[in-house]
Amino acid sequence: MAIFSRRTLQRLADENATFLSKKQTRKHVDGLNRMNKERSLATEWEVAVINALSKLGNVVHEKDFGGSSRGDIYFEAKSNPTERFLADITTISTKDDPLETLWDELRRIVEKRGLRMNAFNLRVGAVKELDDRVGSRVRLKVPGRSRFVQLIFNDKFEKFLSLLSENNNDIQSYEINTHELELKIEYNPTQTFSSSGTYLNLNPDYVQQYPLTHNRLYSAMERKAYQLKRTNFNGPLGIIVCDSDNSLLSKVSSAGLSRTTDEIVYSFLEEEQAISFVILVGVHHLWADYIDIPHWARDKERYEVAFYLFKGKNFDSASYIQRLAQLAPRVLPKPVQSPKNAINWLKGRWPSEGMSFRGGYEMVLGSKVNTIKISARALLELLSGKVSQQEFLELHDFTRPGLPEHTTRNPFKLAMGNFQLFSKLSLRKSDSKDDDWITFEFGEPDPAIGPFREPTSKVNASD
Repeated sequence: MAIFSRRTLQRLADENATFLSKKQTRKHVDGLNRMNKERSLATEWEVAVINALSKLGNVVHEKDFGGSSRGDIYFEAKSNPTERFLADITTISTKDDPLETLWDELRRIVEKRGLRMNAFNLRVGAVKELDDRVGSRVRLKVPGRSRFVQLIFNDKFEKFLSLLSENNNDIQSYEINTHELELKIEYNPTQTFSSSGTYLNLNPDYVQQYPLTHNRLYSAMERKAYQLKRTNFNGPLGIIVCDSDNSLLSKVSSAGLSRTTDEIVYSFLEEEQAISFVILVGVHHLWADYIDIPHWARDKERYEVAFYLFKGKNFDSASYIQRLAQLAPRVLPKPVQSPKNAINWLKGRWPSEGMSFRGGYEMVLGSKVNTIKISARALLELLSGKVSQQEFLELHDFTRPGLPEHTTRNPFKLAMGNFQLFSKLSLRKSDSKDDDWITFEFGEPDPAIGPFREPTSKVNASD
């Protein structure tokens, strides 16, 4: 799983192969196949951005201009070859994040116990502190990894997990509040997605007074500027920075990115005047929260890619780049995940698979069961033995203790109880997502599995 669906990434790689060399194509495919091991979105962004620009002009990957280095993308407009530029693509992430490290360890323990990770939420305390080197910084009240077992995942936490194993139908929580550690792990069996964060609702990498030259964004642009200036290309040079879960690219205001992010880029362009432009690429939510999405829109797009263009001092001679920055997001496929969720997916149970509709279903009822729609992949996993029948039933919440006798949440069992068999099966394929929906239609009560019934209309019979 990644920002874009695996089916989409395969299509983009196939399209790019028409103008890339076999060696470059193989490099991209190998990089996509290593995402789950490297937990990096770099190759994915490179494939997607190259594909988008190829739809707006002619693109050459790693073109040689006689220098000691090569840029990632040489772009040339189809209608006007003088409209051209050379750009490098890079991604930035938030590494060594104590909240992420704690979340990963919680995930490992929870999944080892056979519990559903999406039912868990994590909140940790955070305080603002002054730092002589970087100014005002947010510090998490979380110990180092070496002390996780001693302070968090100890015997008390094991008792908490044991209680969940005995009763996993109620909301329960595990809390610690000391001078150095503030933490709450909540279990909510009804929620669809898990979450982690701070009580202050701040990203731990975010700094109110961020030093403009001591951060991952500035460092990444510096490295790319050094490489581009060694290409010997005579024309506009640009840097495209894509989000791989970094607070400077994920924080969005009503006007765009945060004020601090803008200041960092403009400070860089002031220093590196050989660079004509910088484009920051991020993924934005179309809906504030999954629970805010109307039921009828759950299958629709939830994210979009946004390009933010920053102009250098010599940008006027390359104003056509502004049009490209406006058009590129429109030709990019719609994301299915945010960068943060994509990284978390690569750490999860199915890192080499795309997101499935497993667990979701729709049922239409009248006086009987009319239709049931479920994930095609979930059905295949059941039939192939990848998941057991019990796992399948629990995943769809078809089994729930405490229900009155002779009642069920399993729509297939309900149809069987009505003596109904399938009358029609249909598959709705998706090119942009990594799963399909299969719909079962049910007929009238069937004497093949039920009692005979009186005819519903008069039957002509001879005397």
